[in-house]
Amino acid sequence: MKKFITTLTFILAIIILPKSVYAITSLDDVIKDGKLEVPSVAPTNFGEYYDFIGNYLMELDGVETAYPSNANADYTVADIDIDYKNGTSESRSAVQIVYTGGDSTIKTKLEQFASKFVMGQTFLVKDLEIINYLANIDNSNSFEEVRNVMLNYSSEFRELMGNTNVKLSLNTPTGMGDAGTLFEAHLGDSVISYKGIAYATTMALGVRVEHIIYVADGTTNLKTAAQERIDNYIGSGKFTVTDGGTVDSLYTDPADKDNDFSELGIDATSVENYYNLSNGTETIPVLIIADSSKMTNPSYLSKDLDSNILISSENHNVPLDTQVSANKLSSGDKYNKIIQVLDVTDNVTYDLELYSKTLERNITKLENGKFLVRIPLPDTLKGKENLTVYFVKSDNSIEEHTPTIGTDYIEFETDHFSIYTVAESKNTQTSSTEGATESTSEPITNKINNPETLDNILIYFEVSLMSLLGLGIIYKKIKTN
Repeated sequence: MKKFITTLTFILAIIILPKSVYAITSLDDVIKDGKLEVPSVAPTNFGEYYDFIGNYLMELDGVETAYPSNANADYTVADIDIDYKNGTSESRSAVQIVYTGGDSTIKTKLEQFASKFVMGQTFLVKDLEIINYLANIDNSNSFEEVRNVMLNYSSEFRELMGNTNVKLSLNTPTGMGDAGTLFEAHLGDSVISYKGIAYATTMALGVRVEHIIYVADGTTNLKTAAQERIDNYIGSGKFTVTDGGTVDSLYTDPADKDNDFSELGIDATSVENYYNLSNGTETIPVLIIADSSKMTNPSYLSKDLDSNILISSENHNVPLDTQVSANKLSSGDKYNKIIQVLDVTDNVTYDLELYSKTLERNITKLENGKFLVRIPLPDTLKGKENLTVYFVKSDNSIEEHTPTIGTDYIEFETDHFSIYTVAESKNTQTSSTEGATESTSEPITNKINNPETLDNILIYFEVSLMSLLGLGIIYKKIKTN
């Protein structure tokens, strides 16, 4: 059996900021005066209590496993056991658990998402989604950490979640899944969170990755067609497709071949050869199949659950798991300085960030690419035709973006993220003007520049929460729904 994980990692022309990691060397670092603060709503059952606490602790740097036990009736007192990556362990008894809470409206929305899932449901990562995934994974992380990001590369999953920036952390313990030469599948329990706060849990969801690249019906030169599709999608020179050999040569045991093709739902007699997908150092076997109906061209799209701000891009180098974080500003030093510089009254101002769990970084800039940003208009700005979008730089110069104005929203293009203000246009000196009608598919280069920002972009601390709930559900295989 071969693992799907490889070290296919390529340089992106995307500016990323290093992630701040909260490292602990002792439980004393997080348990203060006998209290442990957990970023979650109050649990209503054992599963939520176990997952909320365990996953929060496992996100801390240096922690291998963590689990609570011996809780009281309302889960506000528990023993805490923790294993560190350095091989040591630690325990605390009768710790007071303080759940920091969350927004009741968000909780209702996330519970609605949770209700959509069916026990044992799996989501497929397919076709060029695999290419985007392989181009961005970082194998400096453990196998468990890497496979936990697979789910967010599935368009099936993202569409079910409305492309919102809701986090679902999939815990895939050993034995809960299956892996073959041409596919990989994992099943586990999960925690659903938003902006670092855990709101709900689910049980037994799965992700499935199949080593298949599709080309158009009637294609005779499969290898050439697949190479062209990959190059057109992610850029030339990153992946190469070469002849592999007969499918039979992949297997020493014919039963393994029968298992793989049964899992893939493909007649084994219909495919004679396989191909190698490589970046020059790592190679995985793939099938190339002519089926136009299964061809995909996945692109980046993320919507903020609370504000409904939507960000998209046709630049396929952007990791598909990237999610927007939109924080509305209406007070504070940053906001007051911006409004003073712009000299505006009615406005809506957002601090926009993009975060990729795969990269574990904020994405702040595309060198030559564009993001399309759609911001809903407040009632005070609806119907006004001279609206524009402003970005105030650290030297107080103003960057103005000429937008497209809809009935209820405003759209503009940008290549970087920071604080943006929508207001009526003023006679200002602008450093640049970008129209929303410009192309969003400009090529990305490998040149790296740091944008000059007013706020020195803070890193978004996300708790994507790796689920620990072990309820004895053992799945030997995951079947595609």
